[in-house]
Amino acid sequence: MVIIEALKPWSDHLAVLTFPIMKRLAGALLLISTSAFAATKHAPLPPEAYTAKTIAIVNHAGTQSVTDKAYEELQKWGRWTVLADASKADVVLVIGIQRKITGAVANTYGDSTYVNSNSVVDITAGFYLGQQTEPFFSETERASLFRKSATKRCIDDLRKRMEEAEEQR
Repeated sequence: MVIIEALKPWSDHLAVLTFPIMKRLAGALLLISTSAFAATKHAPLPPEAYTAKTIAIVNHAGTQSVTDKAYEELQKWGRWTVLADASKADVVLVIGIQRKITGAVANTYGDSTYVNSNSVVDITAGFYLGQQTEPFFSETERASLFRKSATKRCIDDLRKRMEEAEEQR
């Protein structure tokens, strides 16, 4: 108790000294955080992506539903006109699928051996400018029965990124 009573006068002085410092520090943090939110959060996309008028969908996933979903989402967005011929499009959306075997178990019953394998499926969507070999925007996502379409999410992510960049201009 004696130590606490002895420190009491110092604690009052300490509170008076630290209040202006804390006030300035809080103001500086607020200024830094608001300027960080005002800035673009992503690397810039090429200017040609913003001026493009047409897009084509190239489906390497092996299922028509992927193309249909991409077409549906691009129509909702309304930014580009969808073309059938990729060689005439300003932007080409390439959708691919890759299966990876993550494990296998072999069981023998009599003269027969059965192999059960576990695999994962990754879906990749990439947006290319014209005939370029590298995408200007791409995403790879593990396919899941419990999530929305990976193709839809990729298109939505690009849309959000482009709209945020245009608001900054």
